[in-house]
Amino acid sequence: MVKLVCQILLIILVLSSCSSDRRFKSNQRNSQNGVDSVVDLGVAYKLYHDSPDSSSLFFTLDSRTMLYTRASQSEPFCCKLKVDCELFDPKDRNQTIYRKTYLVEDVDSGRTAKRLTGHVKIPIQQGDWRLKITSTDVYRNSQRIHVLNASRNGKLQRQDLLFRNSEDKMLFNQFIPGGKMKIESKKYKGSVLKAACFNRNFAPAPPPFVSVTVLPFDHKPDTLLYVPIDKNGRGQLTLSPSGFTVLNVDTAMGTGLMLCNFQAGFPNFDSRDQLIDPLRYLCTKDEFKSLKDNPDHRAAFERFWIEKSSNKQRARTAIKYYFGRVVEANKRYTSYKEGWKTDRGMLQIILGEPTVRFRRDRTETWIYGDENNPFSMSYTFVKIPNRYSDNHFRLDRRSQYKTMWFQAVETWRAGRIYTFR
Repeated sequence: MVKLVCQILLIILVLSSCSSDRRFKSNQRNSQNGVDSVVDLGVAYKLYHDSPDSSSLFFTLDSRTMLYTRASQSEPFCCKLKVDCELFDPKDRNQTIYRKTYLVEDVDSGRTAKRLTGHVKIPIQQGDWRLKITSTDVYRNSQRIHVLNASRNGKLQRQDLLFRNSEDKMLFNQFIPGGKMKIESKKYKGSVLKAACFNRNFAPAPPPFVSVTVLPFDHKPDTLLYVPIDKNGRGQLTLSPSGFTVLNVDTAMGTGLMLCNFQAGFPNFDSRDQLIDPLRYLCTKDEFKSLKDNPDHRAAFERFWIEKSSNKQRARTAIKYYFGRVVEANKRYTSYKEGWKTDRGMLQIILGEPTVRFRRDRTETWIYGDENNPFSMSYTFVKIPNRYSDNHFRLDRRSQYKTMWFQAVETWRAGRIYTFR
């Protein structure tokens, strides 16, 4: 099975970039009775404060998540995205002070996959605001709601900066590739930003029944860089290929804006070598060492799954779901380390989605099984104060988790997908 790894990488990229296949219909839908469905349209938004009294809302989406249709056989296929923006008063979150609707259309006779991008202006001034964005695929009659906390105050924050990669493509999240990166900031033009770089490689979370000793974090950066922002509000930063970086106007403040520059392609995977490390949850110590030491990672990866699964098709299915969960864990739970290495990421990968998930104060609880059922298994994560990330949670570890853990791991090792029932 020479092409297995390439096929799996392609599957992972497709799964992570869109939640539904691109579909074409010859006639428009005529449903006017509300929204037909709520689907992930794959729209990413980036709010950037580029002037004193207004901000730019940039968006991008994969065209494959949109429904393309045409009125007749002689016309080209097209899609239509409606973007409704509502800005709420910071003192009265129920009062809308600005609302506007934008339409984005794409005509595509060749039905080629591409990124649809654009931006709109929002009148955001000083203070803390709430921006509600409703994205609607008009022809599918489905929508997705995003809520952004728009803040303009004295602190350095992500909305004050715009990042582009070496190919001049805008970056819409905190996952920054290593290498040269362009920075734009109207607020900090003429200033010098400090970049504290931490080139750390953290170990994956141990099994949920294993008690751990938390070691103190060394806050001394491995590298300290100075990033001048010119009078036009532009600068450049070169990052190492792995780790995380904290930007600030004053390193003495300790906190700052965290940028994650982990593996290439993160939170996805773009090389066969990257597929080995997340197998640590399924391997014995000797098996994992053998995988890491093998100079041919592709062959070792294929052999591991085929031997466990007993046939190629089962191996393909197990790999697709396992690494789909790894990518999802990276998107949801990344803090100062990769999401798949965190306590929540570990359980997301091995056990799958909990039946019930809720937060109270500084805790997050996952329940596998019905709530208040004595046979259900409950996991509690405590939010830990962290100067670099507000997404750092630690599992309250217990010995009774051992049985469920080993049942799930053995299911995966047999080439089957574990989902709690």
